Amino acid sequence: MPLEVPVSASHGISTRHQLQSNVERLSAEHLYLLLTLAIVRGGSSRVRHKAKMDEYSILQLTDGTQLAYEVLGSDHKGASVPLVFVVGTTSCRGDTKKVSSLLARHRQVLVYDHRGMGDSKARKDDPFTIETLARDLLSLIQHVQWKEVALCGHSLGGIVVQSLLFLPFHRTNPTPLRFRVTHVVLACTTFTPNLDPRYGLKIAKAPKGPLTPELIKEVVRLTMPPNYDPEWFASEANQERIREIGFLKLIPWARVVPVGDTSGSVPSLRFGHDWIEYFDPQVWYGVFEVFLQARCREKARL
Repeated sequence: MPLEVPVSASHGISTRHQLQSNVERLSAEHLYLLLTLAIVRGGSSRVRHKAKMDEYSILQLTDGTQLAYEVLGSDHKGASVPLVFVVGTTSCRGDTKKVSSLLARHRQVLVYDHRGMGDSKARKDDPFTIETLARDLLSLIQHVQWKEVALCGHSLGGIVVQSLLFLPFHRTNPTPLRFRVTHVVLACTTFTPNLDPRYGLKIAKAPKGPLTPELIKEVVRLTMPPNYDPEWFASEANQERIREIGFLKLIPWARVVPVGDTSGSVPSLRFGHDWIEYFDPQVWYGVFEVFLQARCREKARL
């Protein structure tokens, strides 16, 4: 299927073709699209914390933002290309643990919370944008001093990842990437926020008055169904997991994750927007490892 990535003017990019020089080392085999067939919806300091999701560190940015992050698989530093999970709206770094913990057996994996989400902090008057989130990601990667990195962006995170790749070509504030992006996984995402009210994440309206724990749980419950296919969400076997969670335009040289029974494939394409909840975690581990170990001479292009 032909696939094109139009460039939104809001990204401050002068031409889509300029991206080629930034990702020319990306192989045509080095971009995965995980498709869903279901209903979709500055300065730094390091501080150790103990939270529900495990110990985490804090990157303090010059604008007052605090980004909570974890680097898993530290014993494997330099063994394989490290991977960063960039999560979507309402998601936190812990939502990737089923797969990130497996991948961390052979490589370093960076998981983090976007500003204002999870354990990360943002100013109350901070009107941050997609570009802001992309620059946060840039700061994190530079902070851990990785020279090569693979990226996995899910939903909103996929837009953030693509915005990161465009930063060197920003019209008013071009910023070089001082690291090489070797692989990109775009999961259940697009190239720009979709403002069509028929699509996207359906977030229930916040009730009036103070938010009690019971009201928060009810808002979250109403928000969750669009993220999963109806059968999964209705299944009694998944109700405990639901409570636990709490909360294409296509690219020509990308590959869709293959279907099959071999390592690197998924059993079927019947998985929902929150893809990590489908299949055994070993399935997704195989998909990532086969993909990240792939080598191809053809270069990525627009």
